[in-house]
Amino acid sequence: MTTSTIVYFGSLADSKKGLQRTLVAFFVLWAIMFFLYKSKAQNTSIVKLAIASFAIALVLVSALGVQLPKSLKEAALYGALVGFVVSVSIASTTSVLFDTSLQFALTTVGGMTALCSIMASLNYKYFSKIKI
Repeated sequence: MTTSTIVYFGSLADSKKGLQRTLVAFFVLWAIMFFLYKSKAQNTSIVKLAIASFAIALVLVSALGVQLPKSLKEAALYGALVGFVVSVSIASTTSVLFDTSLQFALTTVGGMTALCSIMASLNYKYFSKIKI
């Protein structure tokens, strides 16, 4: 059974480590969410799309940044779980707001689950090499 260490309000050092792990993934996820929304919401202003994608990326990386994985499997599994939970709410919301299809919702869930798993794994690989 895989267990994981989650640090919400640890020491200042834990906060700095979490912030560093979070910043690595933030801009990638923000850009992907922005272009995903832009492809489905042609009549929405760029500012609204940027704010919506910013908020979702912030939620995702906040959830990914609090984990202190001990293995690649643990990081990938936690990332997939975070991606799945958040993307189900995203897919539900976008399906209602933008009147999208079930295919778009399933693609969003599958894509974000895989993307968060990959981002968590890359974070683990990168930060385990530099001992942060």
